[in-house]
Amino acid sequence: MVGAQVMGMFLDGPDSQLPVIFGSIPKVELPSQEQVSEIAEVLSSDDPVAPYTGRNINDAYIQKVSMNLGSTKLARSWKFFRNTGWGPVAIAAMLGNFMVECGGTTDLIVDVEVDDKGKPAKGIAMWRSNKTGTGRYEQLDKFAESRNSTWEDLETQLRFVNHEFETQANYYDPKDFNSVTDVGHATVFFQHKYENPEFEGGLTEKELNALPEAEKEERYSEYTIYNERVFVKSHEKRRIDFATEIYKEFTEKEHQNIVNEIIESQA
Repeated sequence: MVGAQVMGMFLDGPDSQLPVIFGSIPKVELPSQEQVSEIAEVLSSDDPVAPYTGRNINDAYIQKVSMNLGSTKLARSWKFFRNTGWGPVAIAAMLGNFMVECGGTTDLIVDVEVDDKGKPAKGIAMWRSNKTGTGRYEQLDKFAESRNSTWEDLETQLRFVNHEFETQANYYDPKDFNSVTDVGHATVFFQHKYENPEFEGGLTEKELNALPEAEKEERYSEYTIYNERVFVKSHEKRRIDFATEIYKEFTEKEHQNIVNEIIESQA
């Protein structure tokens, strides 16, 4: 193991290329940076697909988030999505979007219902109703009822996200989303394919396409979806900033938790 403390000698003297190991000296061994990086690759690249397969944005920013289960709604959400098969990049993208939908607070707002331009919306994703009363707002209620729960319950909402990915896979495409390795790209993917907020400036896509070419060019996102350019949607940068910070905080804490578990197992 890299970093182990051993006793021995080199058969080739000063060249030190032919070691002979007599034995090891017990000590508490922490993963090297190389090993932590390898663990991170395993956690982020080989996860299976999930089996269940406007609000005013203030200047609040993520302060410190905790990986302790139950300590914050963000931490509980991260744990839930990790346990149901999502990779860290996809989870950060989801939570970054939810943070903006919840008004940019330092945690998720679960049990608030708002008026979104004449349409009721609620939950961490601000699921909205429609004219026929068959929107995602109503579908969340039905899903909660099927679980003997209420829509205000955080885990019910998290399970509803997975349920929508499972039942709307042709549109949301969980395999593609879970395979994205760049946080910004994943955030924009989720923003367009799942949240689908307004375009910035309040224009419709038809109005955007009718703009002069130079002005239209300025409104394109730097990211593409399925190799097609997309227009910037509401608070794109803020969503990416939140997602990036969440990814950094939680992946670092995952690595630290691994180190702590090793220390505890060898104590």
